[in-house]
Amino acid sequence: MEWTKRKEKRTRWYAFCERSNLLLDQLTYQIEKAGVSFEWAFTGAVAANVYAPVLTSVDVAEIIVPPRRAEELAREIGLKPADKGANITIVERDGASLLFRDSYQNYQATLASPFIFYLDLLDGRARNKELAQRVLEKLEL
Repeated sequence: MEWTKRKEKRTRWYAFCERSNLLLDQLTYQIEKAGVSFEWAFTGAVAANVYAPVLTSVDVAEIIVPPRRAEELAREIGLKPADKGANITIVERDGASLLFRDSYQNYQATLASPFIFYLDLLDGRARNKELAQRVLEKLEL
C-alpha cells in the first residue's frame, strides 16, 4: 500500500495534562491561544475517537503539520521533546493530509479528514484496528 511507504518525519513530545482524557481539549486551546499561522490537524486515534467514539478516552495525540513546522508548533505551545513517555507525536507531511479538515460534535479541535485518520490507524497499535473498523462503518464504505 502506497500510504505505508510515504516519507514523513515523526517527532515525539510531551505535554503535562492533569487529566489525560482532556489532552485533545488542552492542545486545541494551546494551539488556538498561540495563534499558530499554518494548517494543522489531529489524526490517528484521538481524531477517530471523536468522529466515531469507541474508547472511553485517548491519552495520546497525533498532529499533522506541514514539513519543517513540528519544532515551531512544539515551541509555540510549550511541548517538551520526549524519547520515552511521549504523549504527542507531530507528523510532518505534505500532500493531501491537510485537505478536508473539519471539526466534529462539540469539539473545537481541527481533525484531519476521516480518510486520513483511517489510514493512520492502520499501523496496528493498541486498539487502532477496532477504531479503524468503526470509522469505516461510519463512512459507510
